[in-house]
Order: sequence, then C-alpha cells, then structure tokens
Amino acid sequence: MIFPVPNNVQNQFFHGYNLREYAGKGLQPKTLREAKVAFTKGYFTLDKIKRMRAWFARHDAAGYKRIANPPSPGYVAWLLWGGAEGKAWSNKIMRSLGL
Repeated sequence: MIFPVPNNVQNQFFHGYNLREYAGKGLQPKTLREAKVAFTKGYFTLDKIKRMRAWFARHDAAGYKRIANPPSPGYVAWLLWGGAEGKAWSNKIMRSLGL
C-alpha cells in the first residue's frame, strides 16, 4: 500500500533533511533516504508508516521540541521522522487500518 504524505508532514522531513549536518552519529542513511522520498515523491509505504509509529513510541517528544542553535541531534532526528505532524499522521493511518 502507498500513502500520500501530507504537505505539513513533508515540510517536517524537508526541514530535518536540511539540518542533517547537525544529526548525530547514529543517523542511519536509510532515514535520510526515506526523508527525501517524503518531500520529493510525496508517498510512503505502510512499512515506513509502521516504523514511524514505532520510532515515535520509543522517543519522547519533550526532549525534541526544544530548538537550539545549533539544533540538537535529537531535534534533527525528530524532524527526519516527520516531527509532531508525522507522529499524528502515522498514528491516524494506523488507527484507520485497525493496526
């Protein structure tokens, strides 16, 4: 299944991608590739959406919402997974599918 990524979620991926130089050592190349897919092609598979929901379940938003100069690696990671908008969207998709 393919799901169109809403514009507000695409914007979060785009912002995170542009801040990638501040990402931590744990950033996986796959995360960057998938972020780029979000804002260039505008779609995700169900597998990615499942992984988004799982990532957000493991990471507390409170530590990622603070914007520092330069941005923290955690904040960049948060954006590269779609930010608050991505969290809400992935949860909405999963609920709509009964998963």
